[in-house]
Amino acid sequence: MTQNIKDLLVVDIDDSILITANIISEERIKHEYDRFNLPWEERRLKIRAGIISELIFSNLLHGHKIPYLYYFVIGQYDKGFDFRIGNSKIDMKSTLFESRGKNVDACLSVIFNKFNLFTLFFL
Repeated sequence: MTQNIKDLLVVDIDDSILITANIISEERIKHEYDRFNLPWEERRLKIRAGIISELIFSNLLHGHKIPYLYYFVIGQYDKGFDFRIGNSKIDMKSTLFESRGKNVDACLSVIFNKFNLFTLFFL
């Protein structure tokens, strides 16, 4: 499915989400498998980005009154997905990449052409 700028949903990240993600990432990193042999803080920031995306998605579903289950797991392996809406399973995927010094168009090019992602967060 080809995407373009009009497909983006821009969401302000509430301070409470950032605070919550910081707290949870500090605990979750203690239990996460180190897949890429990255430094501790870089791993924590990746975990934090994932938590932020899950919390934003949860808020969006709640705001649109869509019934869902959120499988929030710390300290054990998850079920392979983060959300369930009816019979559909949704596994959130997030990434961090260096955006300082780049304009929005350059970032969108990476998102659409390289990663083909549906969400974009500037923290």
